[in-house]
Amino acid sequence: MRSTTGLAIALATLAAFAAADEPVRVYAVTHSQGFIHDVVRPRNGGCDMVDILREMSRTGAFVVEASADIATLTAQRLGATDVVVFYTSGDLPFGAEAFAALDAWIKRGGGVLAIHSAVDSLTSLPGWRDLLGARLDGHPWDAETTVAIRVWDRAHPAVAHWEEVFEITEEIYHYGYFDPRGARILAALDMERTALKFPECIPVAWCKDIEKGRLLFTVLGHGTRTWHTQSFRTHLAGAIAWLARRAQGDATPDLTRWESELGRARNACLAIATSPPTRRARDPWVRRSARPGIPRALEVSLTEAVTLVYDTERCAFAYATTAEAKAPDRIGPLGIRLVPDRAESDVELAWVGHQVQGDDFVRLFYAQKRTGGGPAVEVAETPWYVPGVASDDTRTPAVPPRLERRFVVKGLARRGRLVVDLPPGAHRCEGRSLLERDRRGRWSLAIVGDGEAVLYTDLPGR
Repeated sequence: MRSTTGLAIALATLAAFAAADEPVRVYAVTHSQGFIHDVVRPRNGGCDMVDILREMSRTGAFVVEASADIATLTAQRLGATDVVVFYTSGDLPFGAEAFAALDAWIKRGGGVLAIHSAVDSLTSLPGWRDLLGARLDGHPWDAETTVAIRVWDRAHPAVAHWEEVFEITEEIYHYGYFDPRGARILAALDMERTALKFPECIPVAWCKDIEKGRLLFTVLGHGTRTWHTQSFRTHLAGAIAWLARRAQGDATPDLTRWESELGRARNACLAIATSPPTRRARDPWVRRSARPGIPRALEVSLTEAVTLVYDTERCAFAYATTAEAKAPDRIGPLGIRLVPDRAESDVELAWVGHQVQGDDFVRLFYAQKRTGGGPAVEVAETPWYVPGVASDDTRTPAVPPRLERRFVVKGLARRGRLVVDLPPGAHRCEGRSLLERDRRGRWSLAIVGDGEAVLYTDLPGR
């Protein structure tokens, strides 16, 4: 993954870094609540990450102190520190006053290196999310997944040693929130060369100026395997040098590049969406994709023959398609919305996410929060494909295949009803629901209370 020219730049940067009169003072925080990554798991009074940072510090470029207790990150400690390294996770005991001191220290010129699960830390502090400019939304690329990374800024000391495109086996996060206007992306997934494709940009490393201070985030570093590579250590050393202003590097957001890479990612997904289906290892099979008119689609393959496509931006069910069909059969969009008892207009539900349950089924989640807070209306949907039954007996009619959508609703009591728009066709329902038809002849399913409701839709032409 090394670039010859980039490596020369990196080596020159690190040599100048090490030759400075005073070493950079680094303070590493490894506090974890909940899941603890192996690299920061306490061991013999320390952990692998801190041991590796101290090994790197033998060049004299920086000195390292560390703690597994975030409470030690006081204003006094910050005053004796140039760069704070966060490899943290969970909602830690770091209150608003402590965060205000950290924020003020950064703006005066401090540097923050946030690594991997730091983006999933301090979740009760909105300021931390704003500081990083991102929020975690799972890790679809797990620790054993090989992904392709494209470097966007070959001149930045944190990534100059990497090839323009390289592969790595590493856990990569998906972000439910990322603001490209507030940071310069240094590297991101290359969706054309990565097997699991999303129709969006997935940054791997980014940096930003915060008044007189700086911040750099890298999603790499999940496991000890990555930490023992020279490439990753050079990545960290270049980041520390930039954060301490011992090396130059641009932090200006590049929205033109963002739009370009976003287009490449969507085109990569479109290429898959229009290609012949491939055999899967299990059912259901789920992937994110892009389709014409649906830039953020979620495909749910219920069988080898039937795939559903959900529009996650509009919280709508858009397509049902079969492997044999020349084109998808549009049986939607089937939007889902809340019709309050006392309101002038309907309220769209928001897409929350999905979860695959073993090899058997997938659940889709929607929610709508009340204005001003309060409990949310929550909906979990489980789609099934029920095969049809052929008949050679004229006395026994054939049963067409059907789509079954099972909804479990919470928080709806005395709030109104949930309405699911339906296409023309044969429908029936069970549970706390009823079928309604408006003056224009359009059908909808009305869910009238908490509990379970089931919608059955015949799939014509199967």
